[in-house]
Amino acid sequence: MKTSQFHLLGLFTGTAVLAVYLATICPGVWVGDCGEQMAACYTMGICHPPGYPLFTILGKFFTFLPFSSLAFRVNLNSAFFGACAATGLFYLVRLFTSSNIVSLSCSMVFAFTETFWAQCVMTEVYAMNSFFVIITIYLFFYWYRAYKEQRKPGWRILHLFSFVYGLSLTNHNTMGPMGPIFLIFFLYLKWKNWDIRLQHVITVFGLALLGCLVYAYLPIRSLTNPAINWGNPSNFNNFIHTILRQQYDFPSKTRTVGLLLAQSGAYAMRFVRQFTPWLVWLILPGIVCLFRKDRFLLAFTVVSWLVLVVTFIILSNFKINNFELEQVEVFFISSYAVAAIWIAFGLNWLSDRIKKASYLLVLIPLIPLFVQYQKNDRSRDYIAHNYGLNVLSTVPQNSILFLAGEDNEIFPLAYFIMVEKRRQDITVMDDNGCVFTREYGDDFKFLSEASRNLRMNLIQYSLLQKHPEPSYCNMGSNVANLILGMPEYVTQPVGLLYRIAGKNRPETSLSSPNIWPSYRSIFSNTSWNEKDLTDERIIQGDFFSRGVAGRYHYYLGEYYCATGDKKKGAEEFHEAGRICYDISWMHNALGNAYNRQGFVDAAISEFERVTELDPKRPEPFDNLGTIYLSQGKFDMAIKNYKQAVVLNPNYLAAHNNLGIVYLKLNDREAAKREWMWVVQKDPTCEAARINLKSNFPEVQLQ
Repeated sequence: MKTSQFHLLGLFTGTAVLAVYLATICPGVWVGDCGEQMAACYTMGICHPPGYPLFTILGKFFTFLPFSSLAFRVNLNSAFFGACAATGLFYLVRLFTSSNIVSLSCSMVFAFTETFWAQCVMTEVYAMNSFFVIITIYLFFYWYRAYKEQRKPGWRILHLFSFVYGLSLTNHNTMGPMGPIFLIFFLYLKWKNWDIRLQHVITVFGLALLGCLVYAYLPIRSLTNPAINWGNPSNFNNFIHTILRQQYDFPSKTRTVGLLLAQSGAYAMRFVRQFTPWLVWLILPGIVCLFRKDRFLLAFTVVSWLVLVVTFIILSNFKINNFELEQVEVFFISSYAVAAIWIAFGLNWLSDRIKKASYLLVLIPLIPLFVQYQKNDRSRDYIAHNYGLNVLSTVPQNSILFLAGEDNEIFPLAYFIMVEKRRQDITVMDDNGCVFTREYGDDFKFLSEASRNLRMNLIQYSLLQKHPEPSYCNMGSNVANLILGMPEYVTQPVGLLYRIAGKNRPETSLSSPNIWPSYRSIFSNTSWNEKDLTDERIIQGDFFSRGVAGRYHYYLGEYYCATGDKKKGAEEFHEAGRICYDISWMHNALGNAYNRQGFVDAAISEFERVTELDPKRPEPFDNLGTIYLSQGKFDMAIKNYKQAVVLNPNYLAAHNNLGIVYLKLNDREAAKREWMWVVQKDPTCEAARINLKSNFPEVQLQ
């Protein structure tokens, strides 16, 4: 085939893949980090660590496209780089096999793997990251092929490789493990014919550092105080904290052989799911062919794959539950890209077997296309988009909105407020302290957990006391827990939020208004239809979208209970649990809701379900302790409270509740000790202060 025809085939590959992505792309904001990254691209702000400067800069260019919504335009960024990754894989496989059919087929098979495809139809960094994985391998082996054939392309190709690799680190630092691999295999080739000079070393590393200079975007933009300025990397310490992701603690879970085997098994199952059981077997003949034809390439791919898999298993040390599996799965896309090379040689082996019928290999990509299409078709999916709009429509003018630090609560609102400039009248206080509010201080994310909680409690309490504006919060927000011990405040369900009513609040009615008919549909840009909540497509959705859908049922249950229809409320709670069958925070919230409504047995069942889904979570043990305390089962209460404290020694609620149990048992010194410890940790803890004042008036509190 002529060179021009070969390039046209590569262009066709990328175009065909892009067409599929455009047919399935999300039209608006999706779950996860999408809303935050859209806002960062539009405002030239700073995303969560490591900041993603290259993605943000390139995403900004897509905001200038003259059509559709900005959310759709930034989603195109991922679709474009996903198609570029597929095109790059076409050229990489062509470099190894010289087969156009195999190259086209393999690149499309990878393009339609489940997780990679999902990242290409929404705003995320992993499509671009995969592009860099593939293009750096291509450049390295383009140089290697010339070196093997004793041609002399000089150092220019390695100079380009170094710059591109440095640039890739500014998109996502998961490219980091690839650097040592490239270096080791390069040194292995050069060892017997050493011609490396100091100027070569300086140039190569200098160009890599030049690519990394894109990280300078972070302090430069941070100094301008953009709308979203996560971690404020305007000084050296914050900059290092950001690019090294130091706000995220390394997993402290115990590492055991059993857990490692379970993690490896979970990866293996997802690996098979990427390429489908009908195609994954091609890896075996592919590896055999590589062993016979190019052992250097085989060694490189095997080492790369092992390093990428083992590194991220060790670093994440994820638990075997759907939440953590969904969180870490994106980190393994790079290993799927490397494995695609084995698939290519497997297809090449198959092509040799069927000979004249090898053109049929172009049909192979239809297998993952059809298998994965429904899972990744987001073209009519508005669940996260409309959830954000519905939350914003809930609050009246000049409200304060306190939000939990959960991505799917905060990030859609970040898009609508910062990009589309909706609801500029409201004040949003997110518990992350990095997206909307700066009141917690630029060092907030770098404080210890106890210090963060203390500062947040003081600031939120002050706002409730001083500001006359109406206040709202969502489930799980810090302020909702803060006011539990404050009799002057009550919360009432209003749509998808709670209204904080009581002293200094302007609301005159304590009834829960029915604002549900004013909402948008859960599925489309149409008016509210409660029947949509019973659509079976919800239960078939991914982990995070089911979490959003479950919230609707949860808040509807709260509304019906508040209006006196506890039977219908319990039905909605049950449906929320059915949809969120594997989501621990929802079952914990349902346990609290059931308990408030007097469904104690159902509450215990929900809390016990949480301990099964997430045994390391302290909240359900604290909640079980409270139920047993109310039933007079003091031994059971103490057992559960102590378990909560074991899981989180700084869990103030459990310490406060232990004090209550000890007082019931006439152990006044133990009760005093627990309450004094709580007040020392958090002077704003009203529940512990009231307990001390009521039972130990001699204690002087500041």
